[in-house]
Amino acid sequence: MLRKCGVSFLLLLILTVFFGCGKVVQEVSKEEIPRFFDLTFNVDVQSKLRDDKTNSVYQSSWDISDTEVFVQIVGITEKGSEELSWGKSVLVPQIVSQSATITALADSLPTSTVFESVPFRKDGMRLVGQADHTWTKIVYAKDYRRWEIDSRKLEFGYPYYQLYFFSDVNHFLMKTLDTEMVSSNAVIALGEVDDYDVFLSILVRRIFEERPDYLNRLDVLDILERLFPVTFYTMLHYQPPSNVVKSFENFSPDFHLDGIFESELVKWFFLFDEDVDVARDYVNDYESKWFTPEIRSHFESVIDVFESYHELKD
Repeated sequence: MLRKCGVSFLLLLILTVFFGCGKVVQEVSKEEIPRFFDLTFNVDVQSKLRDDKTNSVYQSSWDISDTEVFVQIVGITEKGSEELSWGKSVLVPQIVSQSATITALADSLPTSTVFESVPFRKDGMRLVGQADHTWTKIVYAKDYRRWEIDSRKLEFGYPYYQLYFFSDVNHFLMKTLDTEMVSSNAVIALGEVDDYDVFLSILVRRIFEERPDYLNRLDVLDILERLFPVTFYTMLHYQPPSNVVKSFENFSPDFHLDGIFESELVKWFFLFDEDVDVARDYVNDYESKWFTPEIRSHFESVIDVFESYHELKD
């Protein structure tokens, strides 16, 4: 009897240790899941100086006279946006001292002048070495004539992310990412950010403002790209609305891009997402100056795409 009890106790001990070890392995495995991702993108710099330097209308191109540029990356929640990283860079001609008035010099220098960039952290300190958590590094790659942006240790866990590259209130680019884009990638290389990214991002912001519950949807960008693809955007000759803010701070930029036309496009988004039959009637009856025969034809073809899309969802 004692022998049987001893064997039973030994077996119980082995099983306890075995499952206990298994639990430890699972916990370690869980801890090894990355909590951060790295992000890179770039912005081209024109070889010629822009003629229009006004800040009252949207600008999306950069040249060597844009000597201060900034980046902010935020995670979007139902409560608003939370800053994950920020960076600044100053463009400095190599042939002059940094104490000179850089913008005035850049306007008068030939395009063959060699420039170097000096990146900064948000606390005003020069960013030496690599980008790091909350510190985005912006470098001017003179061989490629572009700004190269490197953000590291961005936190997972947000349904959507937006990045802003800007130098003034109406001089900016932006792009939106969803959690599916970042969840399976430790490093995300976006390449060039362009005006189409801005177009989609403005609509995304407006959608979330009107319907915060759509933050729980992972197909918002997918729907927008199906409804308003690059071909549609090209036909549209789109000009973003001015950024209407009382004050614009480079350390904490604010973007209010509320236009009547953007509201109309968001209405189309909800129609096609919620009821294709209603959307079809809306297309058939719609009349507007921007609604050219070419654009009407686009939406008529999109109706078939969304019918199939909803059938797959159902």
